[in-house]
Amino acid sequence: MNAGLTVAIAIGVPLGAVVGNRLGWRMTFVGVAVISAAAVVGLLAGLPARAGAGMVTATLRERVRGHAPAKGRADSSGDHGLAVGTYTVYSFIASFLATATRCEDRKVGYALFLWGARRASA
Repeated sequence: MNAGLTVAIAIGVPLGAVVGNRLGWRMTFVGVAVISAAAVVGLLAGLPARAGAGMVTATLRERVRGHAPAKGRADSSGDHGLAVGTYTVYSFIASFLATATRCEDRKVGYALFLWGARRASA
């Protein structure tokens, strides 16, 4: 999940900024909807009809209990704090970049895309 989120933020956010600046913010959501629909079609076509049949699944209560701190188990709030802090930056980076560098809207999108592409390749 973390790898998918990293790729989505490193490539998807900047690409969405470029699309939004060129074609309007609504087209960014149209693009996400099209990609999501393609993923659903791919899953429906590629997964067997009985995939997961007979598997034991945890109840909601068991899942919540699994996240409660227990004696002898490290608290994961540090991990959650790190993730929140890391990904919160993306909410404000475009406006900061525009102010700090005096970039136009379109140039901010390109800068974010190049930065994300570089981060994804590292």
